[in-house]
Amino acid sequence: MKKYLLLLLLPILAFANIGKITALKGNVTIKRGSEVINAKAGTTLEKHDFISTSKAGKVQIVFKDHTIFTVGKNSTLDIAEYLYDESTPSNNKVQFNVLKGAFSSITGRIGKLNKSKFKLKTRSASIGIRGTIVKANQEIVMCTQGAITVVTNNGQKVFVEAGQKTDVSSGTPTAPESITDKDLEAVDAKPVKDDNKADEIQASTNEQAVQNTVTEKEREASTTNITLDIHTIDATGTKEDTTLNATQVGNEITTEASHLVLTDDNGEDTTTLNTQGVSWGHWDSDPTKKWVGGQTTNVQVLDNLRNSTTTVNATYNGKVMGTVNGTDNINMDSTNSVQVNFALGAGRNSMDGNIKFTTVNGQSWNADFTGSTSGSTFSSTTVSNNTDGSNVGVISAGSEVRGAFYGTDAQAVGGTFQLNNANDDTATGVFKATK
Repeated sequence: MKKYLLLLLLPILAFANIGKITALKGNVTIKRGSEVINAKAGTTLEKHDFISTSKAGKVQIVFKDHTIFTVGKNSTLDIAEYLYDESTPSNNKVQFNVLKGAFSSITGRIGKLNKSKFKLKTRSASIGIRGTIVKANQEIVMCTQGAITVVTNNGQKVFVEAGQKTDVSSGTPTAPESITDKDLEAVDAKPVKDDNKADEIQASTNEQAVQNTVTEKEREASTTNITLDIHTIDATGTKEDTTLNATQVGNEITTEASHLVLTDDNGEDTTTLNTQGVSWGHWDSDPTKKWVGGQTTNVQVLDNLRNSTTTVNATYNGKVMGTVNGTDNINMDSTNSVQVNFALGAGRNSMDGNIKFTTVNGQSWNADFTGSTSGSTFSSTTVSNNTDGSNVGVISAGSEVRGAFYGTDAQAVGGTFQLNNANDDTATGVFKATK
């Protein structure tokens, strides 16, 4: 019986230890439930621990994923969430709340592979990371490597690049400006050296650094740099086509683009693009400005289909994402769909389809479109109400659906849409679909 109990307890014990204290100065305590623990070098940590430092205290923590977190003097860290699963990286997530004082964070594996699930919060701001080093207190947020997005409690957002800072003390982030030595001194969250165990701690820190380096070298060995074609549209219907440099590692494609946020099919922020497929998201500075992109299909592939002596038919099904009038979000539910049909070859070059969705405020849109292809792209010539109708009035002039083929064999399509009605409502967004 004892043997079975031990086996049941092993998984719990394995996940309880999420990291350890590698160095500290002064008095450092850990509040774990109703228990208060006096910390020392080597003390292990668990999720939901509260780590507090005295006026002369400081502590360095190395987590299981090699995130290195330094808590400054007279500060409190709440480990609100921590899950590191090497076998299933998509499950990984972190949330560190710095309730008081200053900190420095050096991103580990979770922050590199699951950027959107690595969250840092102070009392006045939330910090989104993109593989980076962050130093902050309750007034100043700095980025010394990589890039971050800082969002204050009133919803105001600013993008901060390496070597820049923003001041959040007023409740609204200031425009980014250069970090000064005075700023670094004010945060006071430099790496900790324990005078009593300097050699042991330095060896531990070096070991973690070597492990990180090996991991990065392994990734670089299987890394391919690629260029993605991105199409964007904002709430007014303004469209922009750009290219984006990205990195493919194995079956995943990641990007460090500062201005784009990746989104999954449920509208939630994510970290990876689909290999040879099509992905979408929103602009960091304006969530109503949507983008869609991927690796565009070679023109020759489409020309071969158009020049075929027989007709090739293909149907793509997927979803749309966007807003109506820039404020009413499109529901990402079962009412949401897009279908695009193509007939190419034997003298045919036609495209038709349907976009259907409801909005948070109860509008219902259902539009048909027809058009043709050109090169690796396609566009509508007519957009009209579906015979099932809608509750938003007749689709009017200025409506448009356009897109591109993605993947080596045109496995996916994606693009932008703008639907106008006689009531001066405008629905804009992006769509993506696969065969």
